[in-house]
Amino acid sequence: MAKPIDTLTTCVHLRSKQMFYETAGSRDREHDAEVERLFGPCDTTVFWCQCTQTGRGPDQAVAGRSECARAGRSCFVGISSLA
Repeated sequence: MAKPIDTLTTCVHLRSKQMFYETAGSRDREHDAEVERLFGPCDTTVFWCQCTQTGRGPDQAVAGRSECARAGRSCFVGISSLA
């Protein structure tokens, strides 16, 4: 089951398909929970950078949930910097 993205610590340019459709129903959550119980946690979400429209950011590093959650990247833009 995919974990929600923490918008306070993740770059605002990180994108995934999950951002553009409705949330899963209870049957989908039950299915995901059963798959995780049987096979362990698995996240197959595909991410891309809004700036480059590819799986890599402007700094050529991979765009992903954990990779884009650190302010040390040269291209990182946090939500607090937009206010």
